Amino acid sequence: MLALALICQAWAGADQAMDPAACQSRLIDRMAASCKFKSRMRHSDIPVIRNAAIRSCLKNTFIGNHKDQLMAEMAAADIGTRDYKIRYYLNNRFLAYASERGLNLNASEPMAALPHAPPADLAQMDLAAFCRYFSLPENVVAQKIEETARIVPEGTIGQMARAKRLRPEEFYQIIH
Repeated sequence: MLALALICQAWAGADQAMDPAACQSRLIDRMAASCKFKSRMRHSDIPVIRNAAIRSCLKNTFIGNHKDQLMAEMAAADIGTRDYKIRYYLNNRFLAYASERGLNLNASEPMAALPHAPPADLAQMDLAAFCRYFSLPENVVAQKIEETARIVPEGTIGQMARAKRLRPEEFYQIIH
């Protein structure tokens, strides 16, 4: 019985070694699912848990929006199929992405993670592009726009700002 288990385990390991992309894809999916699960705690009364949940929410959106790109980068960098190497790579890519965008990873809610200065092409972004750029969940941003700006989030940020008689930068500060 033990011999059969070892043979099956070796066979499964050989299968993973033959297809690193499939192995990496499965691990990325598991990591995204884990982040999604953790992000459910973003309404916790405990600040440390709430902040970790917000980071997980942002990371889950980042992984979902950039999975194909991340897979290509890992293949080019020859990351392999080791769990710890893939996780290390994904975590570092997320941190670099957050740093490039100026995201506050200690925020108490997703919209508070936004940097103070808006991106240069803000006016041309629609809701989906805005959320993709900052790795924010669309439903959270749409709800924030509806609550704070009292408009339905349609069209570009520039159009939404004009509907409120604001410049895009002023609209950004309202929803921030």
